[in-house]
Amino acid sequence: MTLFDRLLKRKDITSADSRSEKGNARNEAEHMLEKGLSLEIQGLPEEALQCYAAAVRMAPDLALAHFNQGNILLDQGDAQGALSAYEKAIAYKPDSAALHYNMGNAHLRLGNTDAGVAACRKAILLKPDLADAHITLGVALGNLGQHLAAIACYQRALEINPSSAEIHSNVGIAMMELDRFEEAVGNFDKALALRPDYVDALKNRGIALQHLGQFDEAAASYHRALAVDSQLAEIHTNLGSTLKELGKFEEAIASYRHALAINPTLAAAHHNLGLTLQANGQPDRAVASHLQAIEVDPDYVPAYNSMGAALGDLGQHEKAITYFRHAIRLQPDSMDGHFNLGITLAAGGQLHAAMESFHRALKIHPDNADSHVGLANVLKGLGEFTSALKSVRRALELDPDCVIAHNNLLFIHNYVADQPAELLLADA
Repeated sequence: MTLFDRLLKRKDITSADSRSEKGNARNEAEHMLEKGLSLEIQGLPEEALQCYAAAVRMAPDLALAHFNQGNILLDQGDAQGALSAYEKAIAYKPDSAALHYNMGNAHLRLGNTDAGVAACRKAILLKPDLADAHITLGVALGNLGQHLAAIACYQRALEINPSSAEIHSNVGIAMMELDRFEEAVGNFDKALALRPDYVDALKNRGIALQHLGQFDEAAASYHRALAVDSQLAEIHTNLGSTLKELGKFEEAIASYRHALAINPTLAAAHHNLGLTLQANGQPDRAVASHLQAIEVDPDYVPAYNSMGAALGDLGQHEKAITYFRHAIRLQPDSMDGHFNLGITLAAGGQLHAAMESFHRALKIHPDNADSHVGLANVLKGLGEFTSALKSVRRALELDPDCVIAHNNLLFIHNYVADQPAELLLADA
């Protein structure tokens, strides 16, 4: 509301009697507008809405009343109602940057991304130094996958407001989307220099550090966030993942349990707890955790894949296959689902079906060395040594240090006269 310029009174060209009547109505409308503003300040939005509604009934061109209606409705989650109010206001105040900006927010909340982008651009055209419009435009462009364009918007916002921790954090998030994790950490550090207790920046900094393999630093970042607010289940979950990578399984399990004590419906925490129990040699308990993840979120694909893996470790291959197939039904382009299904089918002796699964995994991700190794193993089992050799060589091109691929290469040489064994041994 503070960005919106108060309107001047409209000059009506009418008869004296009419001017008097309209003047009285206008005065009353503006009185209701002022009353609404006062009620908002007192924290009474519903009563304020009634005053604004009365004001626009008496003076439909009172744009500020429509604008304030829209703001309250947007705060209450009624984006469609807010959009309607802003559209009425814009009919009388088309050159208001604040109106176009708030209209953009309403569109974005409704999922009308293109309209939201257009409204933000209009706001910037009218008021180039409106930093919030640059920020919101950046968020919208990021949602469209245009992360470089989003960064450009944030950089413009920083030129206007260089001391905004939020903008530096947004740049960091966009950098993560581009897999530029070191730059992301740098931007989160800038945000934290401005606001040391900025929990979102601490959380995202931890995620970026995990991607860089800097798990000790990531854990420290999560601990800092939890020192600010210990009731953040997502951060306890992230901390658990980091501790698992550090081999601190018991501490990781404690973090996941802490997360679930705060939010028992957090599927990721149940799932990650299961993964850690599995890594800690407790497949039975891992199965129970994965089942809980599926119970709280039946569409959570990673839990089905992990459930299948845990069942496979327990020798329950048919049950494992059922879960992998369910994961693929939910997410047909899941490389992990097809790969895991192939491994389990092969373990159960279903080599032709396993070969098909590996082919599907490679169609999704042609440069995955593990899938080439899996396919080579199956082809080897089917006696198709020439094809197996091609798969092994492709795996080694992608991962020259893959021990299984080197072992397969030596084995297959016994059946394929391709090159001297001494060369193969040297390569291994």
